[in-house]
Amino acid sequence: MEKVLSIYLNTDRTYITKVIQNPEGLELEYLNSTSQPIDIESIHLDPSLSILRDVENIIDQTEQDFDKINIVFPADSIIIAHMPSKLDIQKEEIVELVSLEIKRFYPNLNITNFEIQVFQLPVSQSQTFSQVAVIIQKSDIDFFNSFFAKYNKKIYYTYASQIAAANAFLYNYPELAEKYSVIVGAQNNYMDITILKSNQLVYLGLVNYQNTAEIPELLEQEINKLMGNVVPELNGGLFYYGNDINKEVAMALWEISMLLGLEGKRLNAFRMIKTKLDTRDREYISRTLQIYPSCIGAAIPPYFNHIII
Repeated sequence: MEKVLSIYLNTDRTYITKVIQNPEGLELEYLNSTSQPIDIESIHLDPSLSILRDVENIIDQTEQDFDKINIVFPADSIIIAHMPSKLDIQKEEIVELVSLEIKRFYPNLNITNFEIQVFQLPVSQSQTFSQVAVIIQKSDIDFFNSFFAKYNKKIYYTYASQIAAANAFLYNYPELAEKYSVIVGAQNNYMDITILKSNQLVYLGLVNYQNTAEIPELLEQEINKLMGNVVPELNGGLFYYGNDINKEVAMALWEISMLLGLEGKRLNAFRMIKTKLDTRDREYISRTLQIYPSCIGAAIPPYFNHIII
């Protein structure tokens, strides 16, 4: 039995859960959030780490009773690079492609300045191979490791929010494992689109929007592009999450799903998770289902095969 503390550095606030990994399944022991977000771009300007005071207070409420700390970065604070691939691609070739991507975004840095996770995608409907690299600055990870040193812990695993949310889906909807399902997250003017099948990432995309009213139409356009080119169908349905999935957006996404012949619903990251939390916390969970997928997914070992550079 292990207890995992997941810390999701979202753009509106930081979300924290403590999940017990029992042999019979996961149990949610604690959840909370800060009142303010952590600006990842400016954290290095605060050597006293006072920016993490709220996080420290929440961790103290957990009685510091945890075995691992996993951390989740939002999409707009990392790089998601799409690259060509091929059958049986070698690691040396992957490193070369990733290095080129890094030079494009950070001309003055090199691959040693980053932690990189590379996911190979299965061959698409158009018979092409591709891969996705999640690129995170090591200086950001080092900053948080310095903070967690007071708990005698280091970050065990670092997630991108999309990957963590997909993890949560796979755990909570095992009956859909062999179907093509699309997971959509929307917040802070970014919509991430992830397609899964057979516990594999099939597609990972990111779309920018200016206001929440654009989300349904943009999603419909993206799904129409993907059908036939990337996947033959989406028979597992559409699941959505994120801070910008308010009541109006959720209803519009449900309507879009119906028009596309899909089942559409909020991604429930607590569906298969036990808890002994009180009624008040359970009511909070039911109201915030769309906020916690990335945080809960980070408490689960990664489903997806990948290499770390």
